[in-house]
Amino acid sequence: MPLLDDLYGPERQKAPREQEAERQAKAAAMLADAYDATKATRATPVATATDSFSGLKQKTVDLSSLLQAVGSLPTTNASGASAPASSDATSTPGSSTLNTNAGKTSAGKYRAGYGDAGLRTMAANVASSMGWSQAQFDAWDKLIFAESGWKPTAQNPTSTAYGLGQFLNSTWKSYGSKTSDPATQLRYMAKYIKDRYGDPTKALAFHQSRNYY
Repeated sequence: MPLLDDLYGPERQKAPREQEAERQAKAAAMLADAYDATKATRATPVATATDSFSGLKQKTVDLSSLLQAVGSLPTTNASGASAPASSDATSTPGSSTLNTNAGKTSAGKYRAGYGDAGLRTMAANVASSMGWSQAQFDAWDKLIFAESGWKPTAQNPTSTAYGLGQFLNSTWKSYGSKTSDPATQLRYMAKYIKDRYGDPTKALAFHQSRNYY
């Protein structure tokens, strides 16, 4: 009695190109069937068109599965829809409704309406994310001007106070690394104000009475 390998060996040892040729032949046959079905559907009376379309749809699904198996179609998920491409894009926060172009005031140390327009827009977006009102944003505007004049690199010559909110080194450690990035500075400053005072109007009132906040 011959060994099983003697009987089935040739089938197992088919060259990959022969296997690929068989798969392509099957795909071509199914394409021909689909084409014939399409012609038959065009000639089908209206009363039976729905049934013919259903049959064509099934053939199309089968053909898609076959082509996918030989690597001609993209991978699909469990629902049959094409798998979405991965994306590193992050969601962009909505624009603030706060007014950053209020008229400038020159009330001594606590001035409003100054600073780079881009920085003010950043601050307005942060304020909106905190749920602050226009009056609270205006108070924050004055507080930032009093502390740094809206300069992200402002450095106090007699202390470690640095940035828009003039954080000391000890304050930076509580919120993150010391940085010159204005967006990060604004987030940290807003969180500090919320943690310590609740909102900017209270922080500004404290600053006006103590000259710090």
